Amino acid sequence: MTGASGGIGLMTTELLASQGYEVVATVRPSSDMTQIKALSEKYATLTIEHFDVLDALYYPKILKDLEDRHNGFDIIVMNAGVLYGGLIEKMTSAQIMTTVQTNLSACIAITSTLVEGMKERGQGKLIFISSLAASRPLPYLSVYNASKAGLEGLAKSLYLELAPSYIDVYLVEPGFYQTDLWRHEADCQDQETQKVKKLAYFMTKPRDVKEVTFQILKICEGKSRRFHHTFGHYAKFQCLCKPFIYTKCGKTLYKYLLRRIK
Repeated sequence: MTGASGGIGLMTTELLASQGYEVVATVRPSSDMTQIKALSEKYATLTIEHFDVLDALYYPKILKDLEDRHNGFDIIVMNAGVLYGGLIEKMTSAQIMTTVQTNLSACIAITSTLVEGMKERGQGKLIFISSLAASRPLPYLSVYNASKAGLEGLAKSLYLELAPSYIDVYLVEPGFYQTDLWRHEADCQDQETQKVKKLAYFMTKPRDVKEVTFQILKICEGKSRRFHHTFGHYAKFQCLCKPFIYTKCGKTLYKYLLRRIK
């Protein structure tokens, strides 16, 4: 489990550990360890490892050593992610690079390093935690949307590529839940960005993050065979409306809604 120190990663880690799964929870050395440490004291099947997913890009041996230390992984949940919002011309090069590398490049590197061991064992599951933003992109989240859309392209290709090796691939698309992913919101204070944030919250009904974690549990248990998982009728309705958005009428409606938000 990558990105296990908070949000969906932390909640999924706790749920899997409570069900008896041996969970290796990876967290960046700079992360707040308070909650994950408390869980490791509660569940004997939970192990914490310091691992920054970006290390998979430049130091694959670190990931290989981690795999050897735990005798391989049967299930990999790629949950670590970062979100920076705002006008694209106001985003720094560091923000753009961090977003793409964390949300997409690191997942490619982790898969390429660990999938060989799964093939040798003749089984495995890869669970990619994407975002509804990949299917229903919002403005002012352009780089984040692009990174998640790339992740979905990766998952769809691997779904077929790894099928002969009996490795199952799953794509999970949470909506805009209030998790630690939004901690960078304070970085974006321009008026237009704040309007779009309000529009995003208006378009997204408050939902319980547990519905995502329980779906991941069902995948791990083999009770769900579907490749693509979205949550709630409202999210599915938004995806169905996507073709309308990219029309003259859709653009006009969007500008009207934006003017109405104060």
